[in-house]
Order: sequence, then C-alpha cells, then structure tokens
Amino acid sequence: MINIKILAFDQASRHTAFSVGINGKLADYGELKATGDGDDRIYQMSLLIKNKIEEVKPDVVYIENIQLQSGNVSTYQMLARLQGMIIWITKELAIPLEIIPPVTWKATIGICKGKRDEQKKKCIEYVENTYKINLFDNNDIADSIGILTHAMKTTE
Repeated sequence: MINIKILAFDQASRHTAFSVGINGKLADYGELKATGDGDDRIYQMSLLIKNKIEEVKPDVVYIENIQLQSGNVSTYQMLARLQGMIIWITKELAIPLEIIPPVTWKATIGICKGKRDEQKKKCIEYVENTYKINLFDNNDIADSIGILTHAMKTTE
C-alpha cells in the first residue's frame, strides 16, 4: 500500500462534493456550497476549493473531466471556468492534479452501463455498501467517493 493522501472533487458551481483518502481508506467527505450567480459563484467556489486543498494538504487532487450534458452549453461553460480555476489553484499550490473522464472512474467501480440516473443510483449503492455509510441520496458525494475509489485503486 502506498502512503498517500488523495483529495477528490466532484466539482460544480453551486455544490462541490469532496472526499479524502488516506493510505487507501476513506477518511472524510462532504460538500462545499457557493451562492451568487455567474462568475461571482465560480470565484466563490474556487476559494472554497482552494481552502479545502490547503486544509487537507493532499499529495494529489483528482477531479472529473467536464462533459456536455443534454446540450446545456451554459452549464458546460461554467464547469469549464471552474475546471480552469482548479488547474490554476493546484499549479499555484504545486499539487499534482489528475483529471479523470467520467467513464474511467465509473468503469473502475462497475457502474458505467445504463442511463445517467441509473448510474447515479448505482454509485450511491456502491459507496454505501463499500464504505458502510449512508449518503441520504447525495449523488454528488457518492460521485466524489467514486472518483476517490478509482484514484485509490489505481495508485495501489
């Protein structure tokens, strides 16, 4: 087992879920919440993410790559801005960043088949069964733990 601390984010402009893995075990998870609109919200979320990175002091940060969903270009653009901020933050803090395609981490935990809503439910079930926690249907936290699980399994 590699001695490593990993911080994973399922980033979004309003609610960004995070999870922390230390030496291959889930150590913490939660959600960051931003208010406001447009670039003000992106800036606020970026500060929350930066604060979390500085608090956790991870060896590496993992995030999910963005994708265009249901043709919603404005959401895609907001996520692109946020991803750019995360890249900048990790560069400034000299912390390695891994950007993982959704299909990659979902394949690692075995939930890549089915429609998006089905995958969300399967991810919650996987996380609750694997880590013996109740997420109360919070698919954002489940996704961050799914990303973290991929990171921990591929760094063993």
